[in-house]
Amino acid sequence: MRNPWKLGWTVVLASWLCVGLSAAAEKLPRPKMIEASDEERALNQLRMEISFLNLLNGLNLSEDQLTQIIAVGKEAEEMRQGLKTRRQKLMDEAEPSFTQLKGILAKDGEIPDKLRQRVFGIENAELRLRQDYQSELARLQEKAEKVFTAGQKEMIADFDPCLIPPQHLADPSRIGQANDASVFEKMMSNWREMPKPQFERFKENIAERHVAQAELHLGKMTAEERSKEKARLIALMDKTRSLSDVDFAFQKGELAKQLKPKDEAKDQSKKLDKARQSGYGYSKLGHFFLGHDMLPLLEERLALLKNAPEMKPTDLSTVKGVEACKDGMCGISDLDGRRAKSRR
Repeated sequence: MRNPWKLGWTVVLASWLCVGLSAAAEKLPRPKMIEASDEERALNQLRMEISFLNLLNGLNLSEDQLTQIIAVGKEAEEMRQGLKTRRQKLMDEAEPSFTQLKGILAKDGEIPDKLRQRVFGIENAELRLRQDYQSELARLQEKAEKVFTAGQKEMIADFDPCLIPPQHLADPSRIGQANDASVFEKMMSNWREMPKPQFERFKENIAERHVAQAELHLGKMTAEERSKEKARLIALMDKTRSLSDVDFAFQKGELAKQLKPKDEAKDQSKKLDKARQSGYGYSKLGHFFLGHDMLPLLEERLALLKNAPEMKPTDLSTVKGVEACKDGMCGISDLDGRRAKSRR
C-alpha cells in the first residue's frame, strides 16, 4: 500500500511545480504552424533596424547622449551574458533531474526525497535568476532614461514602428506615423472645399473608406463598432465644414487628433509599458536602446557624428563691402568677387 504521507508530498510537489511553470509560461516555446525561415528572420531583423533608424533620426541625439546610451547598452549586454552563463549551468543541472522525475511520474511511482529536493532547488534557482534579471533590467532602464530629455522620452513612448518615415519626421514634434497630423489636416481641407451636393453624396463612402483604413492598423471591428465609428466620423466631417476659415485654422490641429481612431490597444500598451519599467520587463525605451541588436547602429551613428566635418564661421573682416547701393538694394562682395545682394 502506498505511503499516504509520500502521496501527499507528491501532490504538494506537483502543485509547486505547476505554479513555477505558470510563472515561467512566457518562456515556453509557442507552437507555430510554419517555422520562420532564415530569410524571414533576416527580413524581420532588417525591418526592425529600419524602424529604429527612423526613430533615431527623429530624436537628433547629441554626441554626448549617444556616448552615454551606448555605455548603458554595453552594460546591459554584459548583464545578459552573465545571466546566460548562469542559466546554461542551471539547464545542465535540470535536464537529468527532470528526465528522472518524468520517468517516475510516467509510471505513477514514488518520488525519492533527494530528487524532490533537487527539483525544488532548481526551481528556486530559476526564480532567483528571473528576479536578478528583472532587478538589473529595471536599474539599467532607469539609468538609460536619464540620458534623454523629457520631450525625447515622450517621442519614444508615442513612436509607432514604421518602414517609411513620415514627411515631417524632421520636425521632432511629429516623430512616428501616429503623430503626423498633416495628412489629416489636408484631408479636412479637401472636405471643406467640396461643393455641398458632392459632399452629401460621397460622405458615407468617405467614412467607410476611413473606417476600412483604421481596421488595417487597429484590427477588425465589430458591426456595432464600425457603425459607431462611421457616425462619429460623419459628425466630425459636418463640424469641420461648418467652421469659418479663422476657426478652422485655430482648431484643425485638435480636429485632426479627433479624426484619428482611438487605439484602445495602444493606450493599454502604454499602461503596461509603465508597469514593465518597475522591473517586469523591457519598457519601450529599453526595447529600442538596450537590446543588443541596436548597439551597432548606435555606435555607427556616434562615429558618423565624430567624423562629420567641422563648420567654420566666416571671418566677416575678410569680406569686402560694396561702395554704393542702387535701387534700394545693398550687397557685399566675397573674396571670389561674387556679389550677394539683400534688400535693405
